[in-house]
Amino acid sequence: RGILIDFKTSRDRDAALTLLSSNTSELKFSTSDTGNSFALIAAISKDAQKGIKQHALKKNISTLRNRANELGVSEPIVHKQGENRIVVELPGVQDPDRVREILGSTATLEFRLVHER
Repeated sequence: RGILIDFKTSRDRDAALTLLSSNTSELKFSTSDTGNSFALIAAISKDAQKGIKQHALKKNISTLRNRANELGVSEPIVHKQGENRIVVELPGVQDPDRVREILGSTATLEFRLVHER
């Protein structure tokens, strides 16, 4: 649940720790010395993990709302339930298989290189 980086000297490790800790607030750092190995351990903080999960949940709700609107339902309801569940209510839908297909479809991302002069 983190990254372990070994350094040859404690001085190198401490320099890396100073640099990294001044540039990021999402990571928590700890150190460990074993014989000739000086380790720096970086892990994502609990607050950062929570923020990432909340952001992902919001993005999923937004995506599901957009897909529910594709169905032409007059008042789709999409909301968060608990910590990690999303409830989708589509009143009056006649074809549940089509709903599963649209809501469960995988998005496609295209990447195209552009040559600018």
